[in-house]
Amino acid sequence: MVKRVNDDWRTGSLRYEFSNVANTLSKLLNKKVTVQSIPQYKWKEMLLSVGFTENTATNLSDMTQAVIDNKTIPERPNNTIRLLTTLEKYLEEQLKK
Repeated sequence: MVKRVNDDWRTGSLRYEFSNVANTLSKLLNKKVTVQSIPQYKWKEMLLSVGFTENTATNLSDMTQAVIDNKTIPERPNNTIRLLTTLEKYLEEQLKK
């Protein structure tokens, strides 16, 4: 379900759930894409297995945990950048590259 959220949302006017992203990718790639939850203790292992460096895997894991723990601070709290596209349009353009 895509939810419209209030003006405080930092990534635009729509909030996507994991299933929205999977469904959009399924449509664009013309193949089934499913959501797979990866436990925190396996994040770094998974990132390393797909080619990330040790340093990058550590940093991505740490950043993900910071978001989950609500420890992130917006860079521009008074000047939110709104994207003028939808998830589907953005991904469609990226897949053309």
